[in-house]
Amino acid sequence: MRRTVFLLAAALTACAGPVELGEIAWQGDLTGGAGGITGSVAAVAVSDRTTVSIAIQRALSGQQYAWRVQLGDCQTAGATLGGAATYPALIPDEAGSAEAQAVLSQALRGGPYAARVLQVQAAGGQTLAACGVLQRTH
Repeated sequence: MRRTVFLLAAALTACAGPVELGEIAWQGDLTGGAGGITGSVAAVAVSDRTTVSIAIQRALSGQQYAWRVQLGDCQTAGATLGGAATYPALIPDEAGSAEAQAVLSQALRGGPYAARVLQVQAAGGQTLAACGVLQRTH
């Protein structure tokens, strides 16, 4: 998990450079749900947009997982930020790991915000696989 957080931090630094004055950084750990999926999420808000990176581990290889950032926390889901097309599917490799990035057309500001990972069922339903509350870090 430390490797994933480091990779997410490195990816955000590479994409957005060091966190500058006026940027807001967020980070959270993903846990919970059936199957023991873990992971991390990081976000950097700049002006009127936010770049969000997510990584999961211990997921089912080849299974599709949807994800999103929502207002609220892991117990109370609020409105989703951006539409479903904003968030590319997470499809774990043979080791059960997957990563994705989304750009939201709004800046994360006050919160609270939660990242939710949902296992997509063959019949079209979704089951919560992991969740994490984003904490402001800068």
